Amino acid sequence: MKILVAVKTSVYIYMVPVITVVTSVLILHEKVTVLACLGKVLTLAGMFLPESKVFTRKEEKMDLQNEKCVMVIDENLPLGVIANAAAIMGITLGKKIPEVVGADVTDQSGNQHLGIIEFPVPILRGSPEIMKKIREKLYKPEFQDLTVVDFSDLAQGCKTYEEFIEKMGQVPESTLQYFGVAICGAKKKINKLTGSMPLLR
Repeated sequence: MKILVAVKTSVYIYMVPVITVVTSVLILHEKVTVLACLGKVLTLAGMFLPESKVFTRKEEKMDLQNEKCVMVIDENLPLGVIANAAAIMGITLGKKIPEVVGADVTDQSGNQHLGIIEFPVPILRGSPEIMKKIREKLYKPEFQDLTVVDFSDLAQGCKTYEEFIEKMGQVPESTLQYFGVAICGAKKKINKLTGSMPLLR
């Protein structure tokens, strides 16, 4: 017995009503009604539209020749807060651009490990003043195509996300002190913002 994969089986199942209508016309000489035609059209649409380019999104890999990701973090923060800021921004970047995460891997013992980001993300040494300037520049139209995640003193002080939403809506951007900023996108633009900054060691 030949085992059919789920995709092929579902295609065959969807084709049954179409084949039935065609067979009834050719062999039994039944009349084709408007509803029957409409049903065939909808059935075929249900089969092919999900696979079309209109409804599918290709996850393109980052072009490492022309794109990059960096994090800028305040070097004066306690080590735990630095690690927390990097972790929070990294998780958010993973959600916004999931295509940067590689496939799961298996070690020699057969144990599986979830995929991680496929390229290094340098963490740069910043200060509140430097990050404030960078964040202000990132609001300008020329940098709007970059993916930006920031982590502020306000976010650090909130115990729940509901509290974060409420408090963020009550303060102007100028009062925020940034602990970290993560940026992904065109390498030239990111280098323009952070090119001369040293690594955080």
